[in-house]
Amino acid sequence: MRFNPKSEYDFLKNEQFVLWVNNSGEIGHQYWDNWLKNNPEKEEFFNKAKSIIHSFQYAGDEKIDQNRLNDILVNIKSGQGSAKIFDFENEEIEPTRRLVNTRRIAAATILFFLAFGALTWNYFNSQTNKEDWVAVSTEKGERRLVQLPDGSSVTLDSYSSLKYLTDFEEGRKVILEGRAFFDIKKMEGKTFEVSSKALSVKVLGTSFDMNTDQNRGNGHVALVTGLVNVKAKDGKTLDLVPDQAAFLNFENEQLSKGEFDKDQILGWRENVLKFKDEPYGVVFERISNWYGVEFIYEDSLDLKGLYSATYHDQKLDDVLLGLSYASDLKFQIKSDSIYVSN
Repeated sequence: MRFNPKSEYDFLKNEQFVLWVNNSGEIGHQYWDNWLKNNPEKEEFFNKAKSIIHSFQYAGDEKIDQNRLNDILVNIKSGQGSAKIFDFENEEIEPTRRLVNTRRIAAATILFFLAFGALTWNYFNSQTNKEDWVAVSTEKGERRLVQLPDGSSVTLDSYSSLKYLTDFEEGRKVILEGRAFFDIKKMEGKTFEVSSKALSVKVLGTSFDMNTDQNRGNGHVALVTGLVNVKAKDGKTLDLVPDQAAFLNFENEQLSKGEFDKDQILGWRENVLKFKDEPYGVVFERISNWYGVEFIYEDSLDLKGLYSATYHDQKLDDVLLGLSYASDLKFQIKSDSIYVSN
């Protein structure tokens, strides 16, 4: 039988995993270490399940004595009772036959599940009245690759967040705040939906860049491969083919279609920071997210004009130097803050 967890809940229902986290036995460590090496796409669920188990607080009559937990672990690892062990190649290993006190094993196992059920009740009960979502976010200056349950991947840009359903059987749905690049696996007859406050996207199998943050300029959905249907808040829709983008003007909420500058829109994934006729407020925000800094300046500071420049994997000092030549602004770096003056 293949252990193929689709969320952290599947780990929590795996007796061997729970026992290993509680006891951290050497045999169990080797087994789960090998399993994780062979299933790297499950690492996020794996670590989240470990955190949940560590957060459990044993209390009252349902507390399991540590010695009892150790007994259960030894019994399972030695092949006693009805428990079965699966190796990291997911092939079943038949337990070694030994003489055991079956009543003792049964009692210990029952105690374990009674306690585990009590410990997880509050956690699972809190999830039953709503769809289960996983939230992933990035800080300024950070990017993150997210693997989704259907095999699709999302590269999350800095200072952005993504929420997705733990189980895509009820629908492939995610919610984006900020910016991300999506590489969606095609599944026959199953659309993939991205929602945000201003834009929503429906696709089958495709790759595209999407921005929903008005502080980074206009909103956009820029298509690289496949086909995309984009819908604005007012109900207007646009169909896109590769090398086309839907642009949303946040001020008047107008949706338009056209070609896009690949370096400006897609370059961030290759460490290319390109500005093209962008207001200085937007420039500061993009640099802030890119390098993890904050710009500090008076509201009265004159920031009129537009800025254009391209930087290929360059240091913050170089970017600020180019910006100062073009704008006659002065920049002073103090820790993670950049003070701007004329």
